[in-house]
Amino acid sequence: MDNRKPKQTTLLLCIFFGWFGAHRYYVEKWPTAILYTVTLGLAFVGWIVDIFMIASDQFTDGAGQPLLRANGQPAVPVQPMRPMPQQPMRPMPQQPVRPMPQQPVRTMPQQPQGTRFTTPVTPVQPVRTTPVTPASQPAQKMVTRFYTCPFCGKAQAQYIAENKTFAFCGKCGQRIDLTLKGPEPKKGERPMTFTVGAYNGTDSFIFISYAHRNSDKVIPIIAKMQADGYRVWFDEGIDPGTEWDANIANHVRSCDLMIAFISKEYLDSENCKDELNFARDLGKNRILIYLESVELPDGMAMRLNRLQAIHQYKYDDQKDFYEKLYNSPDMQSLR
Repeated sequence: MDNRKPKQTTLLLCIFFGWFGAHRYYVEKWPTAILYTVTLGLAFVGWIVDIFMIASDQFTDGAGQPLLRANGQPAVPVQPMRPMPQQPMRPMPQQPVRPMPQQPVRTMPQQPQGTRFTTPVTPVQPVRTTPVTPASQPAQKMVTRFYTCPFCGKAQAQYIAENKTFAFCGKCGQRIDLTLKGPEPKKGERPMTFTVGAYNGTDSFIFISYAHRNSDKVIPIIAKMQADGYRVWFDEGIDPGTEWDANIANHVRSCDLMIAFISKEYLDSENCKDELNFARDLGKNRILIYLESVELPDGMAMRLNRLQAIHQYKYDDQKDFYEKLYNSPDMQSLR
């Protein structure tokens, strides 16, 4: 039994009562019929669109079937699917197997009895090999060592040339200086070598201002700070080929805190004092760490007495020194 709705009745219902969805109730499109009733035919726009769709034979009933015309034919004729012609499979021509030509077997001529060979047979001499000793091997240019990165804390195998002084972390890619030595060892102790590197990221960091002649005292403090998670930059991180003063000034401008290690050598260095004065002009936070007892010039003392100062040389227990340093308000957000 054909349950499809006639086109003329649907069109008349749509024209006169389509604004509340009568034609959609008629063709059993219940969800959209209720929507039309609530929204007045989607603000009359959907009503007008349905009139044109019914008139142009593009409207279907709730089952997706086309409407019937007056002659009983569907408004949207269904095109039968034409089967695809099947192509017969052509057999592949078989190539005849060509036999391989047989080579005649050569036979060695037989020597008559009593005949001797005149060609002398040379005995095969064994090849004498020279054992390779460690001394004869070429010296290896690359060595494999393990270092703990002070930035990400991962121990990675670093491949470095023997004549180089730095490596790169396999995880975070930071440059790690390898030949910065600590203070002179006491009798019976092994010399200390610290693995430190200058921070090279986009987060906030600490700028270290120090005199190179104080490296034996400053480098262990930098290594401890990096091991405790602080982001520290010092002048070992200057890339070759860049202008020294411009690089220093750029890092002073970018840092969030400067830590200056005050000593007699620091006061004798014009570069160190330039760094400290430039940070003051930029309004940077500064912490002074005194490595020894020094007397500041009057003008410098007047400017620096307002800053936080930590006298590192007065601490018998270095744990107390680091606790004092880390509790500084300016240090809280730099690791």
